[in-house]
Amino acid sequence: MWPPREAPNENTDLPPTLFRLSDSTGVVTFEAIYPVTYSSLSSSDAFLLDHSRSEHPTVYVWLGKEASLNERRLALQYAQRYLHDKQQKGEHGHVHVGANIMKMNEGNESDAFLQALEK
Repeated sequence: MWPPREAPNENTDLPPTLFRLSDSTGVVTFEAIYPVTYSSLSSSDAFLLDHSRSEHPTVYVWLGKEASLNERRLALQYAQRYLHDKQQKGEHGHVHVGANIMKMNEGNESDAFLQALEK
C-alpha cells in the first residue's frame, strides 16, 4: 500500500518510524509498525526505519534472513521512493538530498541502527 500511513502527531521531536514491506499475502504491502523496537522486526520480511530526523539523517533498510527475493529487491526501491516523497513534500527539516539510505541484513546490524530502535 502506498503511501504508508505516518506516525500520529508527527513533529521533529518524534522517534524513528518503522515500516514493514511484505508480500506474504501475495500482494506487496508497506505499512507503519508500532512499537518501533527490535522485537517488532520479523525475519520473514523487509523493513524500513526512518531515522531522518536525527543529526545524521538516515533511512535504514533491514532485510530479514527469510525475506523473499521480491521483498529484497523492492526494499531499496521503496526506501528511495519514500525519501524522495518526503523531500518533495518538504517534511522533516532534516531530510535533504544528502540523506543516507543504509542497507543491512539481519544479524549484521550497525550500532547506529540498533540505537535508533532503542529511542
